Amino acid sequence: MKMQDEDSIRKNIRDLKQIEMKGAIIKIICFIGIGLFLLRSISYCLRSDTLEKRCFAGYYALHKGEENVVFIGSSKTRSSMIPAMMGEQYGFTSYVLATSAQDPRALIHLLREAAKTQPQAVFVFDLAQFSRDDEVWDHSSEAYTRLTTDSLRYSVNRIMMIQDIVKEDRVSYYFDICKYHILWKFGWQWDFWNLKEECAGRGYALLSKTEEMEYPSGKYTTEKAPVTDRAQAVLVDLLKECRDKHLKTEFICPPDPGGDYRRMNYLEEAVKSYGFDCINFNNKSFEHMYEFKYDFYDGGHTNVSGALKTSRYYGSYLHGKYHWRFSRNEEFLQTCKEQMNQIYETINTKVKEGTYDE
Repeated sequence: MKMQDEDSIRKNIRDLKQIEMKGAIIKIICFIGIGLFLLRSISYCLRSDTLEKRCFAGYYALHKGEENVVFIGSSKTRSSMIPAMMGEQYGFTSYVLATSAQDPRALIHLLREAAKTQPQAVFVFDLAQFSRDDEVWDHSSEAYTRLTTDSLRYSVNRIMMIQDIVKEDRVSYYFDICKYHILWKFGWQWDFWNLKEECAGRGYALLSKTEEMEYPSGKYTTEKAPVTDRAQAVLVDLLKECRDKHLKTEFICPPDPGGDYRRMNYLEEAVKSYGFDCINFNNKSFEHMYEFKYDFYDGGHTNVSGALKTSRYYGSYLHGKYHWRFSRNEEFLQTCKEQMNQIYETINTKVKEGTYDE
């Protein structure tokens, strides 16, 4: 009887020690988890305040499954597609997810990021960067690369993007607080603690300045010129991703007076050969759509006047193809109307009269 009591006591002691050990482990895990959460939030607050950061924070703030269209691309898309115009005139929702001087290899990862919350959307890709030479990609500055990588939330997808587009010093990209920790003394952007903050323009950047462009005589052509082998390979990977995942996908070549029109014609044909539709705004059929005196901010971007023409045409195209039900969200429609009133005022004053802000 005494031996049984001693065995029982020893067993109880062992059980207590195991419970204590499990409790200690749980405490350590909770401590590490809280530490990582705080570190993540601090990083988001310290990241530079850029158009890209505000754009992605706005996207993360969207309700799941509420967007009809998501535009993914470079600053050319951000300056040429107006979600408010499409909402007011055609009644569908859209968002522009764009980063400046974007490496095309980032597109497939931006697609995966966008599809996490809006898998039902039509994804519209900007092909402009595929028409560039490899040297443009290779000599892209760290600042431009970070506009893309440091706009995303921490995730496996972000790690994979960094592996694809960053060659050196990847650790400072994985843990970007290594770069931004010194910015604490310049102020904290507390609104971005979760990288989630409404973006009023839904990713569109209004450019009111006008650079009077010369009519690109001789550039509008039906001729084609191949893109680089690297660009071709990256494009094929993107096309296969869209096809294999059965995503609703469209492609565009935004208006670009300084671009290579023959390469854009080639890209248009390449995309169509995979069964996707592509609207090339540098195609000969768009030769008389833009006024080069009023419609461009510079040699690569439309201003608000040119964006209105691009958005009206493309909104009509999407509306005719997908037949979305006209939104009955009064708040959304009122916001679109107010933004469009501002846009029309800008076109009638700053653009046409040249009274834009420098």
